Amino acid sequence: MSANVEVGDVHRREYLRLGTTVATALFAGCTGTGGPSAVDGGSGAAGVSGVGHVPRARLEMEAVTDADIARRSTPPLPPLGTPERRAVRQAAENGTATLDDDQANVPENQPPSVPTETDVVVSGSVCRFSSSVIDSRPATVYHYTMNPPDGPVSEDETVRYEDLPSVDRRKLSMSDPPFIGFSTKFYYTPAEKAKSALVPTADRSVIAWGPKTRGRITIDDSFDTELRTYRYASHLVDSSAVAYGRRIRERYGFVLSGLPADQRSVLRRAIHSNDPYVVPRSSTLPAAFAHLVDRFRPNERVLPGGDDVSGQYVVRYRGSEYWADLVLHEKTDAGAPTNRSTGGTNRSTDRTNLTGGPSH
Repeated sequence: MSANVEVGDVHRREYLRLGTTVATALFAGCTGTGGPSAVDGGSGAAGVSGVGHVPRARLEMEAVTDADIARRSTPPLPPLGTPERRAVRQAAENGTATLDDDQANVPENQPPSVPTETDVVVSGSVCRFSSSVIDSRPATVYHYTMNPPDGPVSEDETVRYEDLPSVDRRKLSMSDPPFIGFSTKFYYTPAEKAKSALVPTADRSVIAWGPKTRGRITIDDSFDTELRTYRYASHLVDSSAVAYGRRIRERYGFVLSGLPADQRSVLRRAIHSNDPYVVPRSSTLPAAFAHLVDRFRPNERVLPGGDDVSGQYVVRYRGSEYWADLVLHEKTDAGAPTNRSTGGTNRSTDRTNLTGGPSH
C-alpha cells in the first residue's frame, strides 16, 4: 500500500469546486453546511443574510471532527439508491464492480457519475477508484415519454406489465415502481430489440401495472450508439477516514487567537447564527471582517475558491476545529474586481506532500 495520501490533485479540486458551487447554490449546502449559499445576497447591516444577489463577502463556520474533514475534502458519493452508488459500494467491498451505460442516468456517450482518480470516503475508509471500458457493443437509444392515457383506453391497445417480454420488463424495472408523467431513455442492443414489444414501435402503447396505474408510452426519437460496460477497481488509500482527516487538519489547519472584540463578534455570527455572516454586495466591507480575512490569507486552503482568499479552510478557534467557508469579492475603489495578494504560503495545486500510510 502506498504511503502517499493524495488529497490535492487538480481533478478532485475541480470536481469539488464545481460540485460545492452548484450544490450550495441550489440546496444551501449539500455537505451539511446550512444557510444561504455563496450566491446569496444580503440586505441591511453586514451579517444579515438575504437571497437574490451575489454578496460582497460571506463567512460560514461549522464545528467538525476529523471524519467530517475527510468527507468535506473529498467528493461526495453518488446518491443513495442509484446504480453508481451500488457500484461504489461493491467495488469498495469486493475490489471491483461493473456498470453499464444503460444503468446510469447520464447523457449518452458520457461515463457514469462515479468519482474516479480521486480519494473518496466509503464506509469509514478512504478509497480511490479507477475505471476502464471492458466491453462495447452496438445499441440504439430510445427516448420515450410515459404519460397517463387521455380518455378511455381499449383493451386492444393495452398490455399488462407482466405480459411484456422479459427484456422490456427489465428496461422498465429501472424506474419501478412506475413513474407516470416522465421522460427517459432505453438502450437496446440488436438482440434485445428483436425480442421487444416496445421498440422500435410499441405493439400496444398503453402499459397497465394495475387497474389504476396505466401509462401510454411514446417513442420521441432514437439513434444508434454504443453500450459500454465499465469496470471499477478500488484501491485502499487509508483504512481510517478519521486518520485521513487528521492529516488534512494537521497539514492545512491554522489557529485563530488573540482577536479583538469586533473580530470575535464576526466569528460568533459565522459559527452560532443559523445563517452565515454576509456582507451585501452594495455595502462597504467592515473593517473587522477585512482584518479577520487578513488572518486567513497566509494560510493554505483545503479547497480553493478560485481567487486569492476565497475557499474552504480548517480553523482552530477556542479549542474547537471548524470548517470555514469564506467568500470574498474584492474591489478597487473604482468597483473593479481585484485579487489582493500579500504573499504568504504558496497556494499551488500540488498537495502530494501530504503523507501518511493507512491506519490499522
